[in-house]
Amino acid sequence: MPSGFCSSDKIVDIVTETINSLESHEVSQLNIHKAYANCCSIVGEEMKQKLKSKVIFFSNSVNVNKKKRIKKPWWNEYLTYLFNDMCHAEKNMEKKVK
Repeated sequence: MPSGFCSSDKIVDIVTETINSLESHEVSQLNIHKAYANCCSIVGEEMKQKLKSKVIFFSNSVNVNKKKRIKKPWWNEYLTYLFNDMCHAEKNMEKKVK
């Protein structure tokens, strides 16, 4: 994460306003959904602006492993390495359980 992620005055004001709104109004499922959607949009916009991303193209081939398909533009080589390592460890664990 970059050091300035979600730390701008605008973001802090929006988050504070959302928290105050939840504290001062009657808590209802609709208000919670609105606050969650607001939070997701704030973090999503910050990610688009401050995190490096790359375009990923998918093959139309039948042999594409759908479990490992990358859908996030901020996915990088290190995350791919971690994910593949986790998949390998999971397979080894399944072999030991059997």
